[in-house]
Amino acid sequence: MRKEEFFQKIELELRSYQQVMEAVLETVLTEGVSKYPIFVAHHEEELAMGIPIVQHQETDEDWSIHISTLEEFSTKQLIAPNKIDDFREVYKDPSTHICIFYIGQGEQQFLFMPRHAN
Repeated sequence: MRKEEFFQKIELELRSYQQVMEAVLETVLTEGVSKYPIFVAHHEEELAMGIPIVQHQETDEDWSIHISTLEEFSTKQLIAPNKIDDFREVYKDPSTHICIFYIGQGEQQFLFMPRHAN
């Protein structure tokens, strides 16, 4: 499967979580928690990152979704200090896109999913 097809498949799978992710995203931005919210989508049993908002073990859902931030990624050194500015450059406006860190199938990748039109 080509990388583009793979990303489209993941985006399609995560669409069912979009409403809850958008609500949490708005809270993070409105409350001033971070200008760089990052959702973590995974199938792990436990993940010591972010705050769980959907736990697949507790629902009939396939994915677990956590909310995190660039600041946490930096603190846990998931993004190297010398790469923070590079990340900010590629980070898409959270009013138009949801930043997702995908963990699965032996991959870890950032995806930017378009938000619903307001």
